[in-house]
Amino acid sequence: MSRSGFLVRLVDVVLILLFGFISISNTKDSTLDLIESEELSPSVVDTYEVIFIGVLDDGRYLLEKKGSILGNIDEVHTYLLQERRLHSTMPLKVRIRASKNAPVQQVFSLTELCKEIEIENTLEVKVVL
Repeated sequence: MSRSGFLVRLVDVVLILLFGFISISNTKDSTLDLIESEELSPSVVDTYEVIFIGVLDDGRYLLEKKGSILGNIDEVHTYLLQERRLHSTMPLKVRIRASKNAPVQQVFSLTELCKEIEIENTLEVKVVL
């Protein structure tokens, strides 16, 4: 078969398929019912006073805001209570930052302290590859 004959048959098959799809397609105009929506009033953005506390490799606590180091959990407890009194109009959040070498017990002591005095906390662990 010549190349032009093959091309004619290919165009013929494509046209037959095209007319077939056209004949079975739905050509009626259809309407789409949109869902009724309402405008919401803008909400107040939750603002927190965030305190960053790092757990050092030797088990001490770094207050990143002040750059000072606290030696034990009791000092951190006192500091957090002072910060809560200082920011009484705004809720506090503690972001705990620990390296992979920080003592796990110290990290969990800090999360338990936050839980005990009802301050929301999150934990970040820095892993260096």
